Amino acid sequence: MLIYNSKKFIFVHIHKCAGSSITQALDKFLQWNDIQIGGTVYGERIQKHYEQKFGLHKHSKAREIKKVVGDSIWNEYFVFSSVRHPCSRAVSFYTWINKSITKCKNEKADIWKWPITKAALATNSFSDFIRHKKFLSQSQFSYISDENNSIIVDYICRHESLEKDFSYIARNLGIDNIELPEKNTSNTNTENHLNYYKTQDDINVIVKKWREDFEKLEYEIPVLP
Repeated sequence: MLIYNSKKFIFVHIHKCAGSSITQALDKFLQWNDIQIGGTVYGERIQKHYEQKFGLHKHSKAREIKKVVGDSIWNEYFVFSSVRHPCSRAVSFYTWINKSITKCKNEKADIWKWPITKAALATNSFSDFIRHKKFLSQSQFSYISDENNSIIVDYICRHESLEKDFSYIARNLGIDNIELPEKNTSNTNTENHLNYYKTQDDINVIVKKWREDFEKLEYEIPVLP
């Protein structure tokens, strides 16, 4: 999550939607009066303090951020977020958490407390993982909408056209020569994520779980051959 007072913008960071790459790209423009929570070494260090004091964390929803900053700031600043196809996002969760589990050697690390970790450890396939009760992540739409189910961000980057969309963001903020680094990746992309779905019923599980992402964000439901 970013609140850059120096450039008057707010970024809503949704899980597994290139948020860490966006944060890393904008990190070089961080000023003394900007707030960066999560996504970088600095952002991770200050996260617990902002969460304790203001209830804000790396993946705070738009409505939560708006409540803290107030209507005046929210309406004045340029607010954006990033989303991706729900089926791709599910695969990204799966590959990322399994890679993270393999890499983590600290038995006391927070990762072992996460519900998604429990889902990964309890299953042996992607098909079982997406059906596990501990795979709990909320819809992307819930992060960018208010209590009346209205979108309250000004612009939405799509993972499928991220470079083009982020270039628009950069121009809007008056930033030149900025590139998106690969950060916190899960080695999945638009072209190969459907390989993880073995049956149409696997697709239907994701549709049922995140139906409003398909409907509100206008993503097509894949039909397997």
